Amino acid sequence: MLQQFTEYDLLNAPFSGGIYAFHLRLIRNARVGIGFGNDPQDIARAKAALAMLVRRVEDLELTGTFAGTLGEKESYDAHGRNIELTGVSPRTNYLGQQIADVDQEQIPSFVRTLEALSAFVPPLYVGIALKQTLQDRYKQHRRDYEAGPSDRTFGGRIAAAGLDWTDLSYSCVPQETLRLNDTSIKSLENYIQFICRPRMGRS
Repeated sequence: MLQQFTEYDLLNAPFSGGIYAFHLRLIRNARVGIGFGNDPQDIARAKAALAMLVRRVEDLELTGTFAGTLGEKESYDAHGRNIELTGVSPRTNYLGQQIADVDQEQIPSFVRTLEALSAFVPPLYVGIALKQTLQDRYKQHRRDYEAGPSDRTFGGRIAAAGLDWTDLSYSCVPQETLRLNDTSIKSLENYIQFICRPRMGRS
């Protein structure tokens, strides 16, 4: 039922609506310059590149803004005082420290394991394609990414985070496989979003 596509395979697959998700590919050997050799200089550069990518992942924590109101307890509703609060998550170096703690000779194995475990992490974005096809929605997100940084679209937020489009993996379930009508697919999307809390799924 669930299918993970490369861009080429998706754009050449039968056109259909359905539900889809973008995941962050935690790492790729090519992304950090790890080949088949174990040259110490190559591995040192790979560790530095991995640390930089991890920094961008940590910055995703800063993309959300929090807002709320605190009300005074045990007071009459009309007379109670309220405080409005807004803010963002504090910057963290937790993941960066984990990379720093990995022995250099372990970096190639560490990267390969991370790549294999990408499906373990919650999606960055969950969406549905009803009036459009899955292919149309994918291309729309990619155009938004190519248009540059923006907080208004998923693709724009990926660009703003400094991530490459190839840092994402795409999976979907076509509507004919689901055997659900449009209303049920919308409920399914809301259910998945509530459970997964997609980090960049605000639009």
